Amino acid sequence: MSQPNFFLPPMTSEITGGCRWVGSKYDCKDIQPGSYRLALSEEAHSYFLEMLERKTEVAGCFVMDMHKGLLEISKSRIRQGRRDNVDIPGGCILAFHSHPGKCPARGDSCALDCPSDADMLLVLHDCMRGTFEHWVATHTGYFITGISEHMRLTLNGMTPARRREAEKNVAKVFKAAHKSFEGRLQRGTATLDTFRPRWLEIAKREGFNARFVPRGTVPTTVLNVG
Repeated sequence: MSQPNFFLPPMTSEITGGCRWVGSKYDCKDIQPGSYRLALSEEAHSYFLEMLERKTEVAGCFVMDMHKGLLEISKSRIRQGRRDNVDIPGGCILAFHSHPGKCPARGDSCALDCPSDADMLLVLHDCMRGTFEHWVATHTGYFITGISEHMRLTLNGMTPARRREAEKNVAKVFKAAHKSFEGRLQRGTATLDTFRPRWLEIAKREGFNARFVPRGTVPTTVLNVG
């Protein structure tokens, strides 16, 4: 992969659309081709800290400031949700939603943070429509998830009926994983720290590109523009 390109003309408008998916990269108007490393801004991080103190989920799109190499919050596209679900605005290249649920005092025995089967279906559907990544902001850090090019090509080659069946199987895998680990967590035979890497392994096996960025580390991503 080429080095991130930081020599760009100033960008003044919200870059939440204006880009189209062209295989394994994006075609963005007025943006030079290259690989761009984007980091979550301090303002966006503070926004998530505030949203995580609410009792309901919040979703939206990131604004990509390609000139500064930062990810900001698109304030005009924020969606307010309910305790455990929220509608994600369409057309995001980089989407997000929050998981504000708090664990008990013994936080190491709670799996609330990890994306659910419904979350992973949402990621799958949005990424098949052109979203690059979906970020889930939690009290312990950020889960950043997209789909592999192999998954994209495989699903594109299926009939609608076979794709629906494949999607159901993906949901079943994550639902079973959560149910199994929740039981072990409640019995004290596992912790969130042991569940999280297992969840990441399952996500990779199922065709997702997933990683976890712990609280205290600035999350970044690389956007390829061709």
